Amino acid sequence: MTTFVPEHRIAFLVSRLNSGLNEDEHEGIFAELGSTLMRLMDNSFRGHYQAFPLHELYQRERVQVYSEKPWLDQAIRYALAHEKDISDIFHAHIQERRRYGGNVVLEFVGPTGSGKSSCMLGLMERHNGLLEKIRSEGPSAMRNRLSIDLQELPGKLEKLTAGDAVALDEQLHLAGEGATTALKMMRNLEDTLRGTMIDIYFASPGTRTGHDASQGVLEAISWSPPILRDGAPGLARTKFIVWLGLNGNEAIPLGYIDLPWASPDVFAAYKPIKEENLERTKRGQFHQTGEASDAIIRRLFETPALLERLHIRARPTKADWKRYLQRYAPTMSIAERDFLSAELEEMMLCLRDEPTRFQRIWGWEPTENMRRVADGEDTSAPEGGRTREL
Repeated sequence: MTTFVPEHRIAFLVSRLNSGLNEDEHEGIFAELGSTLMRLMDNSFRGHYQAFPLHELYQRERVQVYSEKPWLDQAIRYALAHEKDISDIFHAHIQERRRYGGNVVLEFVGPTGSGKSSCMLGLMERHNGLLEKIRSEGPSAMRNRLSIDLQELPGKLEKLTAGDAVALDEQLHLAGEGATTALKMMRNLEDTLRGTMIDIYFASPGTRTGHDASQGVLEAISWSPPILRDGAPGLARTKFIVWLGLNGNEAIPLGYIDLPWASPDVFAAYKPIKEENLERTKRGQFHQTGEASDAIIRRLFETPALLERLHIRARPTKADWKRYLQRYAPTMSIAERDFLSAELEEMMLCLRDEPTRFQRIWGWEPTENMRRVADGEDTSAPEGGRTREL
């Protein structure tokens, strides 16, 4: 049954908070106002209606009144979040998203060395069976679920099934031209991948705005490394403040969660990939690796619509390849398309004139479709072939 709360009662309580009260009076008025606002919110979450746990907490938190000054309200919200443990609500949220056929998109932010990437993998252990997959599949299980370059993500996602997860580590903070396109792709994935039931976790040094489909931005605030600064043993855990903003509203802090770092077996599978990325950073290589580029090229030649076009245009030029990449690999930057179009032109020349040199130059065997395109054979797809996006 709906409880009617007169507007004038709320106005009266707010006015009383701003008048001269002693501490006991102020505490009583404040408690009554908070209780009144919660009763109003109850109308949306009773009977046959519910919301995902973090989403309901966000809606309720939005109406909490801490101060009449907006800037002070924000500061008080943040301070109070440091003592409000919402770990149980957080994990229940992930489980309920899965229960109703959804996925989870989480952003981990914080300084390097705070354990955010390790916690991201630890969360995949708890909710996505990462440890069991590494033990059964070997180290390749980590590479199949960890992406350094955003362009690799579609190829990894198509090999995963419901209940699995993919992690993007660090490289979302892309440098230079192409970053905007990549971030638009990330936001589109958040919106469209819900039905796959594949979770997406990503870590970066600084938060990115605009992730409306996200179930939270996890801000690392403190960490307990294996050895503390005083030499005492630590817990290998990190505390995060969970921020959430839905439907374009400003994100607010909901409380903190305490997450464990990845287990030794998971970290052992992750460490070589992390070290490779560090080598890239030292070289100033922020764009995709040669390995990622090669994967895009191989997948390009699996695209039925492109094979139809190559049946008509047997020997595409660099300009043709650039157009094809723009259409079938839309997340690439202009510089990356320019590089790959030149590579493709040279690869086709090599396969036509010196095919035995291909493996020595690029380090992998060309696909059968690549050979057929180079030789001018019919590569057209069957009638009704479906375009496969990269």
